Amino acid sequence: MKAIIENIQHFSLHDGPGTRTTVFFKGCPLKCLWCSNPTTQNPKRELIYKKDNCLRCGKCIAACKQNALSMDTSQKLPIVRIDKNLCTACKECTEHCPADALQTIGNEYDTAALFNIIKKDILFYQNTNGGVTFSGGEMLMHHQFVSELIKQCKTLNIHTAAETSGFAPYEHVKEILSRLDMCFYDIKHIDDEKHREITGQSNTLIIENLIKILKETTTPITIRLPLIPTINDDENHLARYADFLNNLPRDVTFEILPYHRLGSNKYDMMQIGYQLTNIAPTPKETLSRQVQFVREKLNSIRALCQF
Repeated sequence: MKAIIENIQHFSLHDGPGTRTTVFFKGCPLKCLWCSNPTTQNPKRELIYKKDNCLRCGKCIAACKQNALSMDTSQKLPIVRIDKNLCTACKECTEHCPADALQTIGNEYDTAALFNIIKKDILFYQNTNGGVTFSGGEMLMHHQFVSELIKQCKTLNIHTAAETSGFAPYEHVKEILSRLDMCFYDIKHIDDEKHREITGQSNTLIIENLIKILKETTTPITIRLPLIPTINDDENHLARYADFLNNLPRDVTFEILPYHRLGSNKYDMMQIGYQLTNIAPTPKETLSRQVQFVREKLNSIRALCQF
């Protein structure tokens, strides 16, 4: 059993308790406008271009057997263009690039190889009550692979967590979430039409799966809202969100994720446009007021936010 992994991040501190190893799977059914990991959306390996490294030597173009590369001279400083319809991410061009301007994103692992990497950090997990977090992209697109990894982690008592949108068949959701030690579950917007507009998908399945999993398991779940200015941070939406949380089948933890632009440079490397260039991160004072507004609307649910 194999999966394409975008990145394995060691010593993570924000993807669950303690020191963690976060595994980013490639492939996601949602296309959130603010996505900070656009390199995880495509389930396949792909080519990226770091134009600041490029020597404009043309060696990559000559090496490409698919004729997927060309030199765009329409700008002041020429850049290499990637035709994504032709590129197979075969790595031929990367091997001929003397400046590492062209790189491939995504490496294939089987469960045994990935587990060997995860367990190398077991002393850090034990000393900090940490563990491994399965992220993405959407790890549920690789549910069988993740399920096998969870089993292997349990043989060494490694704490397991996952980050998910919950957009998958319920049997896949239950297969994974019922075995985890904890789960971060994102709901981007309560309104279905708005959710479609900002992610490309309905929230109906996401919400239905959440309610079922809360009823059928005891796995601790933190529901997270990426708070995006002008998109889902108005008081009307926050009040509706709090009402939704108050009426869930059992208590959860709620976390607000402040908007940031940390991944916007990846869009340039992928030669795609970042759609929220006109939106700035929320000032701390405004964010503090928004968090307090939600807290006042909630009953017994804790609302967290890392300012």
